[in-house]
Amino acid sequence: LYGTGLDGSTAGIVGLGQVGRAIARRLQGFGCRRLLGVDPAAGLPGEDGARGLPIERATLDGALAACDYLFLAAPLTARSQRMIDG
Repeated sequence: LYGTGLDGSTAGIVGLGQVGRAIARRLQGFGCRRLLGVDPAAGLPGEDGARGLPIERATLDGALAACDYLFLAAPLTARSQRMIDG
């Protein structure tokens, strides 16, 4: 096998809408140890955009520092356009 697998890794998901939640459901089957969720549309980190999924809420900076893989599922808007590169 080539490359690395997702087993035991930490994955970050930016955007917890329908697409982000679908990614989270699929990542569970790949053995990710931790799922970190960043939802710019939800506002406060305590709000539940995960809807029953085992996602730990995180800030963008916290997710970038902790995750092995980052999945971008946020819609492209003026607010999110420079989210990663500042």
